[in-house]
Amino acid sequence: MKRRAVSILKKAALALVCASAIVVSGIPRTMQGSVTGTGVLAKAASISAAGTAALVRELSYDITGNRVSPSSVSGTIETDAATTADVAAGTFQTGAVCDQYMSDTNYQVLINVIGAIETGGQIYGQRDYSMYVGPFQNSSNEYTITLGWCSFYGDNAQKLVRDIILSDPAGYVALDPNCLILQALTQNWVNTQYSPSDTEKQILISLITSDVGKRIQDLDFLELAKSYMNDCISRYAITDPEALMMYTEISLLGGLGASHRVFDRVAATGASDVMTILNCLFQDNPAGTQVGSSMYYRRHLVAACYIMAYTAY
Repeated sequence: MKRRAVSILKKAALALVCASAIVVSGIPRTMQGSVTGTGVLAKAASISAAGTAALVRELSYDITGNRVSPSSVSGTIETDAATTADVAAGTFQTGAVCDQYMSDTNYQVLINVIGAIETGGQIYGQRDYSMYVGPFQNSSNEYTITLGWCSFYGDNAQKLVRDIILSDPAGYVALDPNCLILQALTQNWVNTQYSPSDTEKQILISLITSDVGKRIQDLDFLELAKSYMNDCISRYAITDPEALMMYTEISLLGGLGASHRVFDRVAATGASDVMTILNCLFQDNPAGTQVGSSMYYRRHLVAACYIMAYTAY
């Protein structure tokens, strides 16, 4: 396969750096969730699958999963001031524009890369579908739970659970006959600082690790990733698959505001190869806590190494 005009020597040098950065052990995770009081919907345990789906539509505050507010992309390491304007302008949308430039093979590469750096111990192709992080467990800024291999937080975690229930209502009823999770979906998890009880936690883990749950995790990730890629194409006219994947990786960590800072620098260079992107990324507040911080160097290097190694042209 023909690769873009990026120096072989530069790639080799980066590969050596990445080799020293890749961690071969899994990411240890404790699964503690504080116990809170939970109500139970006044529904019989024998509620029908169709009835469950109707209840979700009736009770969920945003059952379609549309990103109608900036909070829908919360959970990044930065407060993304740029997102408000992007949502208002209609540029933060899902769609198929990026499908013209990203093959199914490269979408799978992206899943393997992001899975590795999020929950897969930085091992290409590995990801933890069962990942559950309780409120405030990893950060004082994480007010509610994080779910799944892509670390869906807040509104995105709620959307994931809603999508799983709607895809398999009968399976949901079997796991949660008292509809505890259904009632939880009537609240905004970030605003209410939703902290599942032990029972709710086990139901949530069972949902996201079911066959349907795993499939929906992949689909919801691709929906979010495509929205980031479409933003990159619209804003910078960059269509190279490797660059689009790097844009997604940065956006997942820091939000669109972070990607815009980095890619404004990239655009000024007239190039968009991975080495240029890394150079511009590492200029972004290296001593602080933003995406260019040295604390994230390993993550970015591992992602870049895998992207260059596996992207198909």
